[in-house]
Amino acid sequence: MPGITSVSTNRTWATSFTVTLLAMMCLQVSNLGFSPLVPAIQQEFGLSFSQVGLFAGMYGLISIFVSVPAGLLIRRIGEKTALTGGLLVVALGLAWLSAAGSQPAAFGARAVWLTGYRCAFIAVMTAIALSCPPSVRGRSMGLLGAISALGSVVGAPMGSVVAKDFGWRNGMLAYAGVAVIGGIVFVSLYRSRDAGDRVDAESSKSSPSSSNSASAPFRNPVVWAVALLSGLAGVTSLATNAFLPSALKAVFHLDAVAAASVISIGFAWAIALNLIFGFLMDRLNRAVVLGAVALLLMSGSLLMVSGDLVWFRAGAVGVLALGHAAIQQSYALAADVVRGRQIGNVVGIVGGVAGIVNYLTPQALGILRDHSGGFDAGWYLLAGISGMTFLLVILLQRKSKILAGQIRESRGSLAADTADRCEAAGRKTP
Repeated sequence: MPGITSVSTNRTWATSFTVTLLAMMCLQVSNLGFSPLVPAIQQEFGLSFSQVGLFAGMYGLISIFVSVPAGLLIRRIGEKTALTGGLLVVALGLAWLSAAGSQPAAFGARAVWLTGYRCAFIAVMTAIALSCPPSVRGRSMGLLGAISALGSVVGAPMGSVVAKDFGWRNGMLAYAGVAVIGGIVFVSLYRSRDAGDRVDAESSKSSPSSSNSASAPFRNPVVWAVALLSGLAGVTSLATNAFLPSALKAVFHLDAVAAASVISIGFAWAIALNLIFGFLMDRLNRAVVLGAVALLLMSGSLLMVSGDLVWFRAGAVGVLALGHAAIQQSYALAADVVRGRQIGNVVGIVGGVAGIVNYLTPQALGILRDHSGGFDAGWYLLAGISGMTFLLVILLQRKSKILAGQIRESRGSLAADTADRCEAAGRKTP
C-alpha cells in the first residue's frame, strides 16, 4: 500500500540519517577534540611551531589529494562501505600515533588518520546531501554540524582527562576506540541507497533533467567558487583550534585542561549556531546570512589580539563556533549547485579546494609565530581571511542564484523533491 510504503521509507531514512549523524560525531571526537593534546605531542617529539602548523595543516594537505578521489570512490562503492572503511582507517592511524616513537612515525600516523577521516567525511556529506529534501537542506546540514560540534565538546575534555591521568598516548587510544564503536554501529544499522543511485557517468549524461553543468561539475565555475568559500569560511575555526592551546599556554600560562574548557565552550556554542544558521539559510537571503557570519568571524579574530584573557576567550569561542557553522552551510550550498548522482563529485571538489586553504593557513600561522615570537600576526591573518570570505559572498550573490534565498518556494518543494529522488534513481520525473 502506498501509505505504508511511504511510512516505511521515512523510517528507513530516519534510521540511516541518525546513524550517519553518530558516525560524524565519532569522527569529530578525535579530529577536533585532540587539540588539547598538541602541546604534549609537541614536547614529546620536539616540534617547532612551524612543525606544529604542518601537523595541523596536514588536514588540508590530505584533503587536497583525497577529497576528489573519495567522491569518485563513493560513486563506485557507495557511501556505506566508504564511511565504514574510513572509520576503521581513522582508528588505525590513531592507534599508530599512540605508539609512535619518532617524528616521522608521528607524521605518518597523522597521514593515515586523516586519509580515513577525509574519505569518511566526504561519505557523510554525500549521504546527507542526497537523502534530505532540498527544502530542508540547510537545517539538515545545521543538525549535522550541531552533532559534529557535540563530538568536539565531548572529545576535547575526554582526551585531556585521559591524558592527565594516563598520558597523551592513551588519550589517542581512547579516540581510536570511539572510531571503532562508531563504525560497528554504522555498518549494523545503515541501509545503503539502491544501486540505481550509483549508475555510471554515461547514464547520468542521458538523464533528461541533467544540464551540461550538472553532468560536468568539474567545469562548473560556481562549484569552484563555493569550494573556495568553504575553505575560507572554515579555516579560521580549524587554525584557531590548532593553535589555541599553545597560545593559552604561552601568553596566559594555562594548561591543557583550561584550553579544553575554552574549546568545549566554543563547540557548545557551535551546536546552537549550526541549528540557527541552518534555519536561517532555508528561510532568508543566504548572502546576508553568510556575510554576517564572515563579519562576525573577522571581529572574533581581532578580539584575540587583545592581551586580556576575557576578550581573548570571547573571540576564540566566537571563531570556533561561527567557523564550524560556516563549514556546514557551505556544503549545503554545494549540494544546491547540482542535483542527484553528481553530488559526491561536487562534495569532493569542495573538500579538495578547502583542503588547500586548510593546509596553507595553519602553516602560515606557525611560520608567523616562529618569526614574530607571538601569535598576534596569525590572528590578524585570520581576520583578513574572513574579510576575503565576505567579498567572495558578495561576488557569488551577483553571479549565482544559490545565495539569493530559498531555491524553491514552499509550494513547489514537494514536486522538486520528487524530481530529485527520481533523478537519483535514474527514472523520469512523473
